[in-house]
Amino acid sequence: MRGSHGRDRRPSPRRKRGAASRGGAIAAQYLLQASFSALLDSIAMHSLGPERRRYGQLRLLLSLSYAIAAFIAGFIYDRAGYGEVSLVFPR
Repeated sequence: MRGSHGRDRRPSPRRKRGAASRGGAIAAQYLLQASFSALLDSIAMHSLGPERRRYGQLRLLLSLSYAIAAFIAGFIYDRAGYGEVSLVFPR
């Protein structure tokens, strides 16, 4: 076989399983995140009770707090480096 250098170009079954499990994990995360968000919205509406008109303010504060946390995390990672990520996400 000219140009193949004796190697098979097909991905190994182990590599296929790894890609499939990563894809499944991403899909599961998306589905759980979507359902979790809807659940939090319904809990917020229920807890507001008759003051449901304040829901917009609550969502604004939630978005603002997420943006602040993302900014702070970015600042910390910029200063400390990504080697410290294992403290937040242990293996």
